[in-house]
This record gives sequence, C-alpha cells and structure tokens, in this order.
Amino acid sequence: MKCCICDQEIEVKRDPKGKIYWTEGNNAEPVVKEGRCCDACNTEVVIPVRMGGDPIDYIEARLNRVRGTGKCLDSNLRSSRN
Repeated sequence: MKCCICDQEIEVKRDPKGKIYWTEGNNAEPVVKEGRCCDACNTEVVIPVRMGGDPIDYIEARLNRVRGTGKCLDSNLRSSRN
C-alpha cells in the first residue's frame, strides 16, 4: 500500500517475533479524505495539521525531503485548500 501523501510504500508493523500485525498505515484525515499515510507523513504532516498547522507548508516540506526536489505540490491539493 502506498502513502497518499508522499507516495512511498507504507511500512508494515511487526511484533517482536516478526509477525505482521498491521499493514494499513495511519488515518490521513484531515490532509487527505479517506486516505492512508506512512508513519513519517503522519508525524510530519497529519498531526501538525490536526493541531492547526497549514497543510500546504507541511506537505511541501515532507515531499521535498522524500523526493529531494524543490517541486511544489500537485495543483489539485493546492486548490482544495481554498
């Protein structure tokens, strides 16, 4: 499963014996309606937005770190902010 924010693979959760117990990532709302995100995007984007931060600022910073580019977000995400 891919993260709906950074498009990276969502990591699986394993117990101490290595058995997979969770594969669905984290709830990405309010950043993406009905989306799932990786742990890093949950920590760096979703939680700060839930605390009142501007989604665009956090998403752009996260994507720049993941992709190593200075590109802005998809225009659909930017327009949904207004």
